[in-house]
Amino acid sequence: MLLGRPDPQAPWEQMATLEEAHLRSIGNRWILPASHLREFEAPADSADRILREQLEITDLPLRGPDVFSESYPSAIDPESGMHWDLHFVFRGDWPSEEPPRSGAWRELAFIDPRTVTRSDIARGHADILTLAGFPVREPARD
Repeated sequence: MLLGRPDPQAPWEQMATLEEAHLRSIGNRWILPASHLREFEAPADSADRILREQLEITDLPLRGPDVFSESYPSAIDPESGMHWDLHFVFRGDWPSEEPPRSGAWRELAFIDPRTVTRSDIARGHADILTLAGFPVREPARD
């Protein structure tokens, strides 16, 4: 699975609606190349945009999307009720064992999700991996 550690100097707010506070909260944890949909943007157009803007790739065929939905209490305003997310997951096959390189990331790596824990992954992306069939280990309990 391609995961990365974003470079806070890259324009993440434009590429993925990731504000500076969100970037700081990621720290040294991993995230998927991803973005919220822009207004009126189709999921396939968003996937192409992520390839171009975040990975600097223009010609990788993608399969999908697989669509997942999840709900959970809002962490920001629990009294407001449940928060709903829809995830459009696209899959592609990279032609090399070496991960792509992009200036938007401090590091990009192919990582087996079974070798990391939920605490190693930010932004709820461990949930997305699990929904897509790639469960992530739970952190060890003391």
